[in-house]
Order: sequence, then structure tokens, then C-alpha cells
Amino acid sequence: GLLANPTKEHAEALLVATARAEDPFRQARTAAWQRAIAAPGCLEWFATTGLARKPSIERATAARVLGFASGDAQATAAAALAKALGQKEPDAVAAATQALAGLGAGFADEPLQQLLQGGGEALQPIALGALHRLHGAESTFQQQLLVHSNAKGAPLRAAALQLLAQAKTAGEAAVQAAGDNLAREGVDGTRIHFVGNVMIDTLFRERERAASRPIVASP
Repeated sequence: GLLANPTKEHAEALLVATARAEDPFRQARTAAWQRAIAAPGCLEWFATTGLARKPSIERATAARVLGFASGDAQATAAAALAKALGQKEPDAVAAATQALAGLGAGFADEPLQQLLQGGGEALQPIALGALHRLHGAESTFQQQLLVHSNAKGAPLRAAALQLLAQAKTAGEAAVQAAGDNLAREGVDGTRIHFVGNVMIDTLFRERERAASRPIVASP
């Protein structure tokens, strides 16, 4: 099909078909997309015309395609993707952040930080998620999450708290940040209780009773 023999002349048809396909970027097609974006004229088409399409789903798709650039072409793709972060539609911006993160921190950090600092409330969590993909295991980034858990905007606070909950080393600081956020939202301090993993606690509490009950055989 179009992906097997990509050309600049067929780039528009490829974009339209991909935007409406189910799971077009699955792992098995990575090599094919890398060949496609490397075909003569295709990188430039997706970086300019593709990212300027009227339907946001097509702009999002063009961004995802640019994420397959390799070698010297990555700089061109990254510059186009950084510019695409100025769009208004969250789906198109999310695709651009995802593609940028895939190109690596060297290309992605600066534009993602700029979006995090200056983007609207709907876009800041998207930037934070992309940065987490790149730096989630770093202690310095977890400190940044703690700072954002006290952000003025509720969407950014919620995103930071959710990412902190996934961190293995955030510990008591993440729990305290969650409590502080509840208090900021007007929850009375007497109603805030710090607990462990309630699912595991329930499992241990009910383990003895469960062991004493007969096992019902499956039909």
C-alpha cells in the first residue's frame, strides 16, 4: 500500500488514510514509518503541509509521523514539532509532545519546559506528562513534580499528584502534597486521613476468613 512505497506525491493520501486507521503506529510498523519519513520530500511535506492541515486529527497524525525521523532529519522534525506546540487543540499538541519525547531529551526538553511554563491550563499537564516520560526516574524531576503539585491551576496540580503517586521514591512528600492539595480545595483537615494501600490492608484483614471458606469449583 501507500506505506510500502511512500512518495511525496502520495503523502497526502497516506496522511488521510493513517488519520482514520486503527492503530497505524503499532510496533510492527516502526521500520516502515522510518523508511516513509526518510523518502525524498516526505519529511518536508509532513513538517509543513501536514502540520498545517485543517482537521486536528490530521495534524496530530503528521506529528506522530515526524517522530519517526532519524539521524540528521531529527533536527528538522524537532523544530517543526516544537512549533506545533503552539496549536490550541490538546490532541494535536499531545501528539507533538509525544513525538518530541520520542526524539530524545536533547530535542524535547526546552520546548516542553516552555509549554509547561507558558501553556494554557489544558496543555500544561500534557507537557508535564511528556517530561515525565523522559525524566520520571530522576530525583530532580520528582522535586519538580512536588513544586507543580502546588501550582495555581488545578489541572497541573492534579497531573503532578497523579505522577507522584506512580513514583517509587516520592514517599511521604507525595502523600503530604496530596493532603495539602485537598486542604487547598477546601476539605476540612479533620476529614483528611493518611492511609496505606487499602486494597492490601483489606486483603490481609480478610485472608484468614477467606482461607476458612470452601473453594467453589468452576463448572
